[in-house]
Amino acid sequence: MKSLEFLLEYDRGKTAAAYGEKILAVARQDRWLVDQVAGGNKLGVSFQEAAKKDPARVLDAILAVLEQGDPTRNKEYTQAIAKMYGNGQSKAEDIVSTLADYLAKFDKLKRRKKIQPPRNDFNRYRNLEDFMDVVDEYPNEEVEDKPEEKKNTTELYRDAKLIVLVPHDVEAACYYGQGTRWCTAGKNNNMYDYYTRGDRPLYIVIPRQQAYPGEKYQFHFETGQFMNEQDRQIGEEGMLKLVARFPQLPKILQKPAEKHLTPGLLTQEYKDIVTKSTPEVQKQTVQMIDQYADRIVAFGWKSLSSYGVQLPDPVIADISSDMRDYLAQCVKAMGSFWKQISMSPELARNEDRIENMLSTNAELKAVAEGSVVFGWPGPHKAVDKLKAALAQTGQKIHKDALAHIVELTVRDPLFRFMMKQVAKLYTAKLQEQGHALS
Repeated sequence: MKSLEFLLEYDRGKTAAAYGEKILAVARQDRWLVDQVAGGNKLGVSFQEAAKKDPARVLDAILAVLEQGDPTRNKEYTQAIAKMYGNGQSKAEDIVSTLADYLAKFDKLKRRKKIQPPRNDFNRYRNLEDFMDVVDEYPNEEVEDKPEEKKNTTELYRDAKLIVLVPHDVEAACYYGQGTRWCTAGKNNNMYDYYTRGDRPLYIVIPRQQAYPGEKYQFHFETGQFMNEQDRQIGEEGMLKLVARFPQLPKILQKPAEKHLTPGLLTQEYKDIVTKSTPEVQKQTVQMIDQYADRIVAFGWKSLSSYGVQLPDPVIADISSDMRDYLAQCVKAMGSFWKQISMSPELARNEDRIENMLSTNAELKAVAEGSVVFGWPGPHKAVDKLKAALAQTGQKIHKDALAHIVELTVRDPLFRFMMKQVAKLYTAKLQEQGHALS
């Protein structure tokens, strides 16, 4: 009896009707697919707007992309692919490249009756990883080239234990990606050009003393992808384990690691500079807050006006005096903030992470909101006065909006000032010693 999948004729419209809602939900978060469907203003409007106004048109375009992952003439696997994608099983870029390669091999094995039931039924697989694990059990019939025949790479490092290189074209990326599930090593719809456009190189790390058969890594700093041969993120923990095995790795990848602030790959020299610079950076930051206090406070009032809320000048002047006191109290309460940066040097130049540290710092929060633990019986005077003044305007402000307005006016100006200035000061200290040069 023929497999059921031979009896199911693929129909794009029926597939859209069956899985369209889920596919659209997943696609909204799939950057590569959005670029394929809407890049270059192909839809005339943004992807999100088009998906809302004309979902049928967008679904048609999405399925046209997903169909590229099916190497068969009759697209006999596409409906199952669409179902998997709608269930969030894989990114579209992996479907049209890596999965297409696996399906080509799978289809050939199936037609030659080398893969037996029920494993020869693609519809039975719950996810792509399970499917690829099965296909990997069968050897590739193609003859592979020898490493020395591949010349278009820059070899950054080679010794008896490790090779680190940068491939400069698709052929090199495919060769050194053999045995992996990287979309940049795919024979179908290879993604090498997509990832490396605009001088965004790929770095391939090959342990010569492997912890397990086939061990390989590919790093792409711009997108924060640090993948093993199974195309799975190794995370900071995996990076630290890799560096423990190959201590030379941070030095080999020093420039991209410092440019993109990659945890686990920063050299000890870099970390030492940050730690030693912290007292001076702290001192300079305190001086700058004092020097630019009036500007910081004025920025807060500008944020308030963006909400259409106007307060009398005498009220603003009165609260501003207390806001300058608030800044002074914050300066005194930042001990744990500076300690956190010293302990995590990769945060020192990351503006977003600095802002997050400030906004979640318990001591700073206590200054504004009040905390008995930190010696504050209640909210700072600036906060109380601002809330009272807003209440007297006669304008109805929702309690959640009120809290946000207070944060924008009192707290956020300091945090936004610090996130930029602290990052600049640390960058300057690192540049003095030849680091953090983008």
